[in-house]
Amino acid sequence: MVADLSARVHRPRLADDVLAGGDLLQPAFREFDAATPLYRESTYTGTTSRALLGVIGELAQITGWIASDAGRPEEAARVYRLGISAAQEAGDGTLESNLLGSLAYQITNIGDPNEGVTLACAAVEALGPHASGGRVPSLGIEWHGRT
Repeated sequence: MVADLSARVHRPRLADDVLAGGDLLQPAFREFDAATPLYRESTYTGTTSRALLGVIGELAQITGWIASDAGRPEEAARVYRLGISAAQEAGDGTLESNLLGSLAYQITNIGDPNEGVTLACAAVEALGPHASGGRVPSLGIEWHGRT
């Protein structure tokens, strides 16, 4: 089941390369909305649970991206936040960081750069102690890795 869901994440990613967000919005939400009850309504081992949460987080990332592209920022933010929660519960700092970064990008683009920077910094924090240092010159942000 997790492998099937994982394969289904790849479809909207490929389609996003050639179709507009509005064309993909319903199919993306259909996939996302089908995955979340699987987790809520069943019990799994720790490994399967984390894998399923990871796939839900990945579906949230692409669904949020598509919703944002389709001009639906509120829906995108809601899905990103669900994905962030799934990634946190799965203990996947990289996925959490990716989702936080996507949300930061969207929020910055729709007019709240201060919250965008806060979320971008949270994305770096989510990477944990193995994050390498970096610099974002356009924002004047610099951080040092925690190795």
